[in-house]
Amino acid sequence: GGAGNFGNRVLLSNNTVQTFIQQAPSDGFVNAYAFDSNMWVYSDSNNPPTTLIAYDDLYHSGSSSNITVAIKKWDYFKVYVTGGDSKIDKIYWMPAGG
Repeated sequence: GGAGNFGNRVLLSNNTVQTFIQQAPSDGFVNAYAFDSNMWVYSDSNNPPTTLIAYDDLYHSGSSSNITVAIKKWDYFKVYVTGGDSKIDKIYWMPAGG
């Protein structure tokens, strides 16, 4: 093996939703963060996905949740937040493999 290649980062959502679901177009990474909110990420082949793969429930006023996790090609991923303003500030997709 050699060094991994990554495609261009893509902004998927910008402070507008509480729940975001999408199918992964390639192997890659989803990065999401939210201010003043708890965050959960689910991923599997179901739509909507039901397998919890990451969470950040350390909600404190003035804090933020941030999760970066690998997603398999064609699997669905769901980012969900509660607490605070209950909006995902940003979600990015970073494809693996160039």
